[in-house]
Formats: sequence, structure tokens, C-alpha cells
Amino acid sequence: MLIDYCKAGCHDILHLVSLHILPIQVPLIVLHEVDGLSTGEAAKIGIAVLDVTVSQLQEATQVRGGPSRQDRLCFIAARDNGGAVWSNDKRLRALCQNNGVTPFWGLEILLLLVSNKHLTKKRAHDAATGIHKVDPHYITTKVLEEFFVKLTQLDQ
Repeated sequence: MLIDYCKAGCHDILHLVSLHILPIQVPLIVLHEVDGLSTGEAAKIGIAVLDVTVSQLQEATQVRGGPSRQDRLCFIAARDNGGAVWSNDKRLRALCQNNGVTPFWGLEILLLLVSNKHLTKKRAHDAATGIHKVDPHYITTKVLEEFFVKLTQLDQ
């Protein structure tokens, strides 16, 4: 989700998430996948870069099938650091749910920000639309429409 939020120009929302919802911690290997987001820029918006251990890297690499190596590394880092995972990847979410790591859907964070009055409905709507444009594979029209219904139902 980090890639989608950055591609959609939602750095402000990432900052709000890190301030009000949960700390955003990303293994360096994963951060390198985000075009245009350096470690310095990540720090400015509240993203902490995690150093992973050799054993964590080995564990992520040894498993065949299922989520990608980077996704498995995110799971391992969350598991070992008591964190959560923010993703739309069904395989990664299943891995998390089966192993006691809380997964958040990609747009779910927007609803949490709005419901806690840290973000306007309009900004959440615009962000979700932008994320849909950059990632229509996971944020399909149906997912976007369901998000809009949930957003409309929130009091603000």
C-alpha cells in the first residue's frame, strides 16, 4: 500500500497515519521499491526504516509460493516487532491472519482517519480515487464504490 499511496501523491495521509493511527515501519528492502521516496523523505513523513536481521531475510527467502519475498519480509517484521500489516494482497493478509498479525485493508486506514477526525471526507474520497487510478488491480471500481458507501456512512 505504501507504493500506491506514494504514487497517488498521498504523502500527507501517510504522515497522518504515522501520527494518529499506527507507526509506519518498513524494511529498507521494501522502501527501495517505492520510486521517489528516499529514506530521508520517509523520515520526514514519519516512516521508520527497519533493519532486518539475516535470519529474517533467510526466513523470507526460504518459503516458496504464497506472498512475495518482500511481502513475507513485511509479515516477519510485523510479527517480530508486534506490528500490523497494511496491504490488499489476499495471500499476505491470510498469512497475517493465520499467524496472529493484524492486517489492515489499504483504504481502511482512510476510514479510521476520517472517523477520528484527522482527515476530511473529501480528502479521503480524493485519495481513494487517486489510489484506484494508480492501482486498479487491487482497488477495483467495486472496492472503490464500497469504500465510498462506508465513507458516506461516517459522521463528520
